[in-house]
Amino acid sequence: MKKTMLLICVLGLLTGCNDNQTTKINCSGFDIEMKFTDDGAKMFANIDGEDIEFTLVPSASGAKYDAQFPEGKLTLWSKGNEWRMFVNDGASLGCE
Repeated sequence: MKKTMLLICVLGLLTGCNDNQTTKINCSGFDIEMKFTDDGAKMFANIDGEDIEFTLVPSASGAKYDAQFPEGKLTLWSKGNEWRMFVNDGASLGCE
């Protein structure tokens, strides 16, 4: 329970502690809008017009969300105010 509350607070820093707010980032030219469920277990992202549902997965630090596709996996990971995007666990794409 404490880990969940900590995660919610960390995500709150990015979303203003309100799941109705949208966090917007750009990862190497991909425009991404993200919304989180109240418990932080899911993230709903719109990436260049495509809606994608991500699931929170274990991470050594920060918050890590994965989405599975037939072609592979897409990961969005945050630590503090910084986001990174990974395609098929490859090189990370920087986000602003």
